[in-house]
Amino acid sequence: MPDYHGENNPNYKNKTLSEKYKNNKELSKEKQGRPGTQNGRSTPIDLYYDNVLIKSFDYIAPCCQYLIDMGISKTDNPKSVRSQINQSIQNNSLYKGHYSFIKR
Repeated sequence: MPDYHGENNPNYKNKTLSEKYKNNKELSKEKQGRPGTQNGRSTPIDLYYDNVLIKSFDYIAPCCQYLIDMGISKTDNPKSVRSQINQSIQNNSLYKGHYSFIKR
């Protein structure tokens, strides 16, 4: 059986695809980005207020946007809200004193 590691790999130093994506950002985004539930890593999340289920989300991004749109979050930066949600889950602490999250 041939050894296809390093320089023996027929694609060694082949930068055709990476150059194509580098030169065409739209193509790169289309081919490499899989938003939301399409990425295979998304986890459904439930939002609770004082242990009462408020809403379920397919993944964390719409949960962040919901918190922003409802004025629950003090920031309008979804990345910041995501960080706060993850911290709340990791520390098993309440978000804004009443909200909790459960990843399903």
